[in-house]
Amino acid sequence: MVWGGGFLWKLGAQDFAGGIVIHVTAGMGSLVTAWFVGPRIDFHKTHGEFPPSNLPLAATGATLLWMGWFGFNGGSALSANPVAILACINTQVACAASAIVWAILSTPWCRSEHLQQGPPVVAVMNGAVAGLAGVTPASGFISFGSSLVLGVILGFSSYAGCKYFRPMTNIDDALDVTIVHGLAGAIGSLFIGFAGDASLNSQGKNGLIHGESHLLWAQSVAILMAAAWSGIMTLTILFVLQKLLSNLRHRQEDEGLDTHDHDEIAYSIPNSPVAAIPQLPQGQSSGADDSDTYASELAEGVRFRLIPDKQAAEPKYGTMFTFQKA
Repeated sequence: MVWGGGFLWKLGAQDFAGGIVIHVTAGMGSLVTAWFVGPRIDFHKTHGEFPPSNLPLAATGATLLWMGWFGFNGGSALSANPVAILACINTQVACAASAIVWAILSTPWCRSEHLQQGPPVVAVMNGAVAGLAGVTPASGFISFGSSLVLGVILGFSSYAGCKYFRPMTNIDDALDVTIVHGLAGAIGSLFIGFAGDASLNSQGKNGLIHGESHLLWAQSVAILMAAAWSGIMTLTILFVLQKLLSNLRHRQEDEGLDTHDHDEIAYSIPNSPVAAIPQLPQGQSSGADDSDTYASELAEGVRFRLIPDKQAAEPKYGTMFTFQKA
């Protein structure tokens, strides 16, 4: 509908690299799916803020995303030309601006009198991805200065959305796709209607600040129609799957899919804080050699499985797990 002469294309809507086509639709699909399936176990205990499974891998993935984004934003110009350069620079500016806003807003400036800490890595990554998603539709249609403004707007809006959306709605969107992609993509798409500059791209159109109002209306209609289409189609697919599978929730969520589906443990690190809590027979106390015993058995090929520890003191995040021989 948006590209290739479709209905919204004829209406005048613009989407340089997929903000409406990809991010708005993905955000709405994620929202509907998270609402339909329901929250994870212990969602209310942590307000949806579960700790990351593997922060180094997440940082690596965010870095690859940031690098790869130049490919499809710049590549959407379909040739090595000034529009491709414009798209790449706008991508970097908006992404960096949004990441900096997140870094500032999430930094615990003074946790005590003598301690200052930097921003959480996860927050900077979320800010960067929000900036990338939001600038995608506008990257080939707006100026460098406009992309800076857009990045700041994306940073504040996505930070507020991630902070308040899950606690207020109880919708467990685990990766914040609704906000980081959906809301950011919608803001970036709408921003073209304000800051679009036809002098930068022969296929571009002027926005409101350049004296034209039609583009803003066309962008608004395109965003609403894409979101509605994605929501309705996602809900239809989910209803069909529920009829076929009877239950979309995994019955072994508390145990973990790695253990239940594959009979494997995703992370087996001897002497780590988690691995150092073996499952002991009832009535037996934990001694100083428990972690060494577990590590030696693991090295000898003894397989363990994670099980929830119902007697453990409630941790700060989620459920405490212990190990049991498989």
